[in-house]
Amino acid sequence: MESKGVIVDTMISPYVVLHHVVRSRGTESHFDWMFQSGGVLLTWATISHLSTDLPGDTDAVRLPDHRLEYLDYQGDVSRDRGHVTRVERGLYRIIEKSPHRFEIKVTGDREGKLVFVLETESWLLRFKCP
Repeated sequence: MESKGVIVDTMISPYVVLHHVVRSRGTESHFDWMFQSGGVLLTWATISHLSTDLPGDTDAVRLPDHRLEYLDYQGDVSRDRGHVTRVERGLYRIIEKSPHRFEIKVTGDREGKLVFVLETESWLLRFKCP
């Protein structure tokens, strides 16, 4: 369903959070939040992994869409781009999707709402407990 550029979807899709350690940069690491949408994974990166039990927020960066293979993948990333380990997985349903907001209800390792909001020029990820 779509109105005024806002999409609301009742379909349930998988998501995954991967801890990505980038070897070429010493011990630099981040978390990739990936959500299946059609034939790709919508992806954001955060420096910290939000608690699954407590509300909170963290800065996020929108990354290019990733391949679906990352839903089930753990291990070395091609072209010596580091190593990924799954730290969270589950299912989600879109509450609102627009160019400036991606709000979803999640179930699985985390229960509640995740909201990615574009504020001025940067993204913020907010977790709301049920």
